[in-house]
Amino acid sequence: FSLDLSETDVTLIPHNQFDSNRFLHEIILPNTLEEIGSEAFINSYIQTFKFPKTLKSIGESAFQDSNITGNVILPDSMDFIGSNAFDDCDYLTQVTFPKNLKSIPAYCFRDCDFLRASPLPEGLVSIEFGAFLGASNFNPRLPKTLTTIGNHAFQSCATDSLFIPESLTSWSTSNYSNAFSYNIKLVYAE
Repeated sequence: FSLDLSETDVTLIPHNQFDSNRFLHEIILPNTLEEIGSEAFINSYIQTFKFPKTLKSIGESAFQDSNITGNVILPDSMDFIGSNAFDDCDYLTQVTFPKNLKSIPAYCFRDCDFLRASPLPEGLVSIEFGAFLGASNFNPRLPKTLTTIGNHAFQSCATDSLFIPESLTSWSTSNYSNAFSYNIKLVYAE
């Protein structure tokens, strides 16, 4: 079924609000929504989302193992995404990231099997541990502002070469294979 919250003045969807909900497939969020709490939709069958322009944050594991399908547009008003927020969302195919996002946290898009190349925003400075680990169709394009890439961030992603921006100062260890797939060709900025 579908739930329409558009006529409400809700600003927060609380922690575990729709945890493991097998009946709700679509939700229309209100234009007043500012925060989606941790695990709000974890393990749910929710498929369709349109995030309002007022949304500021998505909590840890908010959509982990949910059935979100297709493209997700995260509004520019957002400046925080919690770890594991979209972990194992198998049918998520593309993400439009907010312009003000500074960090993609640990395991945020881990095992998103059908996630394709989504432009990462200029201004992004860090991609944390395992952020895209196992996202086997993801082919990243790193922004020129990126300074940090955590261990296993792109391991098992689809790319066969990756342009490393000059701004990058910290990535995994001296062994790049911890951050990237083992067969990747790294191209450094000159």
